[in-house]
Amino acid sequence: MPELVTTISAITGALAALAVLAKLFHWAGKVDTDRESFKAFMGEVRKDIRALQNTVSTILLRLSPEFVHGASRVRLNDRGETAAKILNARVWANEHARGLEAECAGLKEYQIYELCQDYVMANRGRWPENMAECAYEFGSPVEPLAEVPIVVLRDELLRRQQQVRSEGL
Repeated sequence: MPELVTTISAITGALAALAVLAKLFHWAGKVDTDRESFKAFMGEVRKDIRALQNTVSTILLRLSPEFVHGASRVRLNDRGETAAKILNARVWANEHARGLEAECAGLKEYQIYELCQDYVMANRGRWPENMAECAYEFGSPVEPLAEVPIVVLRDELLRRQQQVRSEGL
């Protein structure tokens, strides 16, 4: 999926550059060398490129149903971070981490992640209240969005574990 996004971004950049060059060549034949006219033209080109970038970014965000990076250590991507803010997932994780802290003692990071997966999936009624609304906004089913509270809860439990270790030193 990251290769597709990179390829689409490269193609979009190339098309934008071609559009700018075409506009520049067309303009060069019709406009005198007046500096003010050139500044106005470049401002228009910049505005067009920004609009194109915003449109492409919006399209790319809607293409990806992923909320986490595909790397080996699970972490939220930009879309996942946005969903976490909408869900107020950090506050939710803070509330639910209290009850899981004792279970995490002595567990490795991947074991804590598995514990969080089991907890979140077994307690659908305890999910953030606006999960369905957030999934709708992202055009995603609720299940992939469940990865957001899982990762945020895991991060909160790891943070608490690290805090306990540092206080114990």
